[in-house]
Amino acid sequence: MLRRTLVFSLAATFIIALVGSGAGTSAQRNAKDKETHATSVRVPAPEDVLGFRPGDDRKLAAWASVVEYFKRLSQASDRVKFEELGKTTMGAPLVMATISAPENLRRLDEFKEIQRQLADPRYLGANTDRKAQQLIARGKTIVLITCGIHSDEVGSYLSSMLIAHRLASSDEPDVQEILRNTIILLVPSLNPDGVDIIKNWYDKTLGTPYEGTDPPTLYNKYVGHDDNRDWYAFTQKETQIVVDKIHNVWHPQIVHDIHQMSATGARLFLPPYMQPVEPNVPKQIVEGYTELGHEIASDMRAAGFKGITWDSVYDAWSPSRAYSHYHGGVRILSETASCNLATPITIKFDDLRPGKNYDPRKVSPNFPDLWTGGEWHLRDITNYMTTAAFSLLRHAAQDRERWLTRFYEIGKEAVRTRKNGELWGFKIKLGGNAPALIEILNKAGVEVGFAAGEKSVSFTNTHETAFTYPTQTAIVPLSQPYGAFAKALLEKQ
Repeated sequence: MLRRTLVFSLAATFIIALVGSGAGTSAQRNAKDKETHATSVRVPAPEDVLGFRPGDDRKLAAWASVVEYFKRLSQASDRVKFEELGKTTMGAPLVMATISAPENLRRLDEFKEIQRQLADPRYLGANTDRKAQQLIARGKTIVLITCGIHSDEVGSYLSSMLIAHRLASSDEPDVQEILRNTIILLVPSLNPDGVDIIKNWYDKTLGTPYEGTDPPTLYNKYVGHDDNRDWYAFTQKETQIVVDKIHNVWHPQIVHDIHQMSATGARLFLPPYMQPVEPNVPKQIVEGYTELGHEIASDMRAAGFKGITWDSVYDAWSPSRAYSHYHGGVRILSETASCNLATPITIKFDDLRPGKNYDPRKVSPNFPDLWTGGEWHLRDITNYMTTAAFSLLRHAAQDRERWLTRFYEIGKEAVRTRKNGELWGFKIKLGGNAPALIEILNKAGVEVGFAAGEKSVSFTNTHETAFTYPTQTAIVPLSQPYGAFAKALLEKQ
């Protein structure tokens, strides 16, 4: 089949898409996905370390090679800071790359403090709005990109290296704007143990009838696929590290959680999510993920990407998958159609199957461009993932002030004094499982006070309320930054 490589410029000549004839994305499978941007200093490309380009057919990277790549990128580029955050359940390093303009990387503590004060406006004291505007003028959009929590969704952790390389090497105007106006926290894998479990199985079964199948073992030692349901209980080391070292330190306005889904549906899901939304998710969060999801979809459709859906399949109901929705940041879940790990597949149009609230064989308001079937390669997956990521980053940079203002408004609403007739908070009788519950709340930044008879109970350094409670009672007021998280966990629904 004749294949062509087209470069589409969206708005500010930003998104590079590899689109072919026939099925609409078929040329992506053999393209080397080489960026056509100008580079400043020479930094290592992923293939310099891995020996292949992420997205190549039948090639997966070992976790040690991924870590080595990010270390070498950090050493070569003043836009990248590498750090090991801790050890996983099985002892692997869980790492993060902080990527931004060099002048921003020199001021990380300053930006963390801006985030802390905007997240909890009680720190601002009098003239809150004026002080907040001063902070917003100085702050950056904090974007957390998380990859690979589900280890058989291999395109995600491979795409992390492509994203990092372009950010570290490109002199494109839009990339420069991203670096100036955002701080990107890139986690190549939330489940490093699973990277090697999947790779070892895949390599072992190459050329056999089992090529491209999932291994006969969990890819997270204790919870397998459900490691992505732990963002409210914090039972796993990996979740604890990410909450303690990233979420509760940086308070990101945007979390881009990169996943894969079934091969027989849409090519890509983006927010907005299906209704209903969990009632404790702030309206600004719904507004934010709706706006950003539509912007990404619009950019990608303009670049020729087919088979994109929204308002289907996935919801925003449970905090178990969306820690950020209760901590001031939107979760942009992207789900790209899978192949058989790194092995290409062919899908006929008639093999496509309906999902919740859409049918991939029919045009609809939330599925406007059909993908007509054909070959589907790992390169297609990485192209969808990286294109979506850079669209997200471009909007995060261009709309910096809006994202920080929205973030402050969420915090301001959260800490306001409750009116008469509004739910004020919760009482927890101590004993039994109460200590474990309180530990969960504390892990999420929820303030818990304790009463022993009639006394003043101090909940924060700036707010005191006196009530009479039975002895041995824990008090969880809702007028605090993360009261919505507590309410989602504690109320009956």
